[in-house]
Order: sequence, then C-alpha cells, then structure tokens
Amino acid sequence: MNSEFPLNLDSSFLEGLSDSGIIWVAYSGGLDSLVLLHAVHQFLLSTNQTHLLKAVHINHGLQQESDMWAEHCQLTCQNLDIACHVEKANIDSSSSSNLEEKAREARYEIFKGVLKAGDVLLMAHHLDDQVETMLYRLARGSGAQGLAGMPKSRELGLVHLYRPLLQTTRKQLQEYADEQGLAGLEDPSNQNEQFDRNFLRHKVLPQLINRWPAFLENANKSSEFLVEATQAQEALADIDMQKAASQWPNRLNVKEVLVLPEWRQKNLLRFWILKLSKEFHFSPVDQISLKRLVREVLPAGEDTNPLVYWPKGSRQVEVRKFANHLCLLLPLVLSPEEQSRSDIIWNEPSKPLRLPGELGTLTLERVKSNGFALDQHQPLVIRFRQEGMSFKPAGRSSKSFKKLCQDYLVPPWMREYLPLVYQDEDFLSFADLFIDDSAFFQKGKNLYRICWQKSDLHCGM
Repeated sequence: MNSEFPLNLDSSFLEGLSDSGIIWVAYSGGLDSLVLLHAVHQFLLSTNQTHLLKAVHINHGLQQESDMWAEHCQLTCQNLDIACHVEKANIDSSSSSNLEEKAREARYEIFKGVLKAGDVLLMAHHLDDQVETMLYRLARGSGAQGLAGMPKSRELGLVHLYRPLLQTTRKQLQEYADEQGLAGLEDPSNQNEQFDRNFLRHKVLPQLINRWPAFLENANKSSEFLVEATQAQEALADIDMQKAASQWPNRLNVKEVLVLPEWRQKNLLRFWILKLSKEFHFSPVDQISLKRLVREVLPAGEDTNPLVYWPKGSRQVEVRKFANHLCLLLPLVLSPEEQSRSDIIWNEPSKPLRLPGELGTLTLERVKSNGFALDQHQPLVIRFRQEGMSFKPAGRSSKSFKKLCQDYLVPPWMREYLPLVYQDEDFLSFADLFIDDSAFFQKGKNLYRICWQKSDLHCGM
C-alpha cells in the first residue's frame, strides 16, 4: 500500500492483517470517531479495499437520544457505503457511581463478542485523550505503567486493538472535519464536569496548555519514556520470576523472592499477578495489597497461614503462603448446602464424580498393585473432616487428621474439603494421597486407586 493516510494516521494496524480480517472502527457518532472512520475509508477507497472496513456502534441506552444516535450512525455509514453493526449494551444505571467504568466494560465485552479472530478494532483516542488519561491516573496514584497512558495497540481477546490517532490532537481532528465538511454528534454528558475526565478536559487541560503551549507534545514524550521504563521493569521482573518459578504458574518460591530488595519484590509480584490476571480474568493487585504481600505475607512464619485478598465487593483473589511458596488462588465458590460438607454418595464409581463447587472430579483408576479392593455392588461415600478423626496410612503408624495433612502438605484452607473415600463404614482412601492400611493390598486383582483432578488455581494443591 503506497498511498498516505490522511492526518498522518499510524498505519501499523495494517501490518499482518490477514485476507479474511476486517478493520472495524468503534464509531460513537462523535467527531473523533467520525474523523477516524472517514480518514480510514478515504485511504481504503484509494486502494480499492473498502470491503475490509466496517463500523460498530454501541448503544449504551443511557441518554434519551441513544436510539436516535444509533440511527444517525447507521445513516452516516450508509452514505459512505460502510456496513454498520449496532449493539445495545446492558448497563445498570440505577447508581451513578462508576457509570463511566461500567459503560467501558460493557463496550469491550461487546467488541469481543462481535469481532472475530484476526479482525482489527480501531479506536479514536487522540493525544488530548491520552494526556487526560495520564492526568487522571496521576490523580489516582498510578505507577509507571498507568502513567504511560493508553497503549497504541494491545490484544483484546482474539482481536487486535489499535489507536492510530494517539499522535493527533483534538484541534487537528477539528481542522480535518472542517475541511471535509464533517459534523459529529455531541453527547451532552460530555459537558458534565461531575465526571472526572470531563473536569480534566474542560477545567484543567486548557489551563495547562495555555501556560505551556507544548504541554500535549511534552506529555506525549513523557508517555514514551514511561513505556520504556515499564518495559525495563517487566524485563527485570521476568528474570526474577524465572528464578522464583515453580512447576505451578500460580506459585512462587518464597526463598527466591526474599533474596531480592523490597522494590524488586514488589516489581516481581506486580508482574506475576498481572500476568495471571490477564489469563484468568481477575483484578490486578492494588498498591495497598501489594505492600501487605511484601511486608506481611512473605516474611510470615509457616504456622501463621497469612492471607491477603482483593478486591472488596466482587469475587476475590487471594495470595497465601504455604510450604515455602506464595500461592495465588481464586477461592472456592460453594453454595450453603455444599458448605455443609454433607456426605456425597458415589452411586456409580465406574463413572467420574463431580465434587461440589470447584473441588474437581474423582475417578477410580484400576491398578495391578498398591491399591484397594471394592465391592462392585456397593456405592462409595465421600465424607469430609470431622472432629477427632485419625487414620493409618498403609505401612505407617496412625496419626491425627491434622498431622497427616501436615505430612502430606495439604494447605490449611483445603483441609475442610479434602474428600475422604469410604465404602459402608470402611475407610479406603485419604483423597488421592494414601490408602488406609486396613484396605491396602500390595498385589491382587481388581485393585483401585483414587484420582483427583482438581484446579491448583482454586485448591492450591
């Protein structure tokens, strides 16, 4: 492609675009996204590739004019011969708190649902937006990564998200619109200075630019420096994580973390948790929780069972210390009935048994040695810990439930939910950890062992 983009748009979103990939513009109907849609359309028109372009409009339903805006976007796209896909967001507007964040989350979920693997999503964030974001995050006490602002590109599920206007000012967009005779819709909520970003846009940023005319360009330079600093932090964290890694991605070796100075401990833990948060979709660690991890959990004694969790109000993520490891966990979700830990009847032991919540699945594995025998006509019973329990592993002396859990490295948070396998009143197996001495056969026919398929992310073992 030899033609030049209008407005000197960053064209890197075209790199690697497959023949089947579609370029989608997130089109709100406002001036910024209209200019982006028009500029990309003009470029693709010059290369006979307008068939690659589509628009996606999210109807948030938060304004009386929302439906009218959606119709306007469809008409504008129709005049440009661009397909326009409209989706209505389902946003709880009963409370005005975090309404901006709720709308943002709803948009991104819709984008991930509408676009297909290999597609590209273009968003019209420009340099003024970038600086507003940096100031907003500065006010909230963000670190280097947050202060760097919005990334030029990132993955959004299976889709590539690009912001090709980040080097372009709002003034330049307006000049382009005037030259092309374009007029965007104006959302009246954009004038409401109760919203933090609107306050920055209308009250703070104009004064900064008036005082320092090159403020936007200089802030952009700072953003680039911060991106490089973040990359250096991540590279160092990756080196440290390789040394502290275990066979489980959600665990770190405490000894390897403790040899680092505190600032590298924080850097490592932040990077480790962020990496897991992207894979398993939970909130990254906040600064207060990060400090508690370094100062309370890492140095804690093994008998203290330390815990830090976040966030409040939604499903939490936990970090605990056990057996010289930091364990990041998504806590078990159990109904009140499941929390009662009542007996579970395994009527068909030939088939897998799904345990409550996220405790996993039990199956019987036939073995030729070191197993237990079964009465094929009787169900198995799964029980959980009760006061005063003791067991005798095959070939060993009898010990209390607590001592056996310590011996077999069962973490404290899982001891109440460890599946104990019986037939009638005969104890057979302590989960998949050992077989009771009275049920153990070194050799024989039709011997079995318990297999427990479980998620280390939920169980930590």
